[in-house]
Amino acid sequence: MKTNTILDAGITAAEINELLDINDFAGIVYRLWGNDGLNVIEECEKAVPFAYGIKEFLGKYCTCCGGNWGGMLLSGIQELYPNVYDAIPEEMGVFSFVGITSVLNLLGIDTSKES
Repeated sequence: MKTNTILDAGITAAEINELLDINDFAGIVYRLWGNDGLNVIEECEKAVPFAYGIKEFLGKYCTCCGGNWGGMLLSGIQELYPNVYDAIPEEMGVFSFVGITSVLNLLGIDTSKES
């Protein structure tokens, strides 16, 4: 049976993240958001990398948004990295969650591990 997506092949998000490096995440942001993505990447490069894992990020800096995971992650970015948040385009497109998690990885927040 032919698979059409990575999810069809049974690959987890954690496995995907282990295959990618910082340049891949920057490429994803640029591909999704174009010149706006370049602004986001530039702001991420200026930021002090987050020294803890996703569990710490979610627990201390994110605000629950009624099941809207993208909104919750954005609330944490806004809290810790307001310049990065301001650079993220309002219209993020249908793959916004991929863009948001790529930004987290650019900021040093490893979304594939809890701590």
